[in-house]
Amino acid sequence: MPKHVAPPMLCRYEPGMKYGAHADAALLQIGSARLRSDLSCTVFVSEPASLRRRRAVDRGRQSRRSLIKGAAGEAIVYPSTALHEVVPVRSGQRLVSITFIESYIADQHQRTQVYELNEIAALEGLSMKWENRVRLDVVRQNLMRMWSTT
Repeated sequence: MPKHVAPPMLCRYEPGMKYGAHADAALLQIGSARLRSDLSCTVFVSEPASLRRRRAVDRGRQSRRSLIKGAAGEAIVYPSTALHEVVPVRSGQRLVSITFIESYIADQHQRTQVYELNEIAALEGLSMKWENRVRLDVVRQNLMRMWSTT
């Protein structure tokens, strides 16, 4: 439910370069407007690319790390609040395009609930009774109305 998407930036990393552990900036100045970064998106331009993302699991006592090496053209979208890092490039170049997305729904938990309802509608497809689909859509629209910022 993107409200605003920042213009993409191209980032190049040479051997030995890295970007240490961080969460992305909460607010970005885009011209005269300010964008709240709810989601971050990395599009891999070169192959292979590496992005290591760490995120807290459950009560924050454990950390789960996953190494993502995206092929050219692949993208990863993740909460801007997630702790992540770019590991040192060993050889070649790492080219990525990054952008940030402000959602109509600022709260991550609320955003996830609407996403899940959208997934249910998509998975059920035409097998869902029309009356149930209409009722589900009413719930989705009312949640959007209640939670969205204009």
